Amino acid sequence: MRIAEADHKVESLTKIFDVYRRRRWLLQRVIKLDRNRGSSRRTIDANRGWK
Repeated sequence: MRIAEADHKVESLTKIFDVYRRRRWLLQRVIKLDRNRGSSRRTIDANRGWK
């Protein structure tokens, strides 16, 4: 039972990390686009509706 719980925890952590990495990658892309455009990052964040 404990092993299953540990497995589940590792699985959810992996998922969280994956989502975090993807979101960070998206954020970096947004920042790059942002610099090219010369607008503030907050505006883009608001427009995209970051959660």
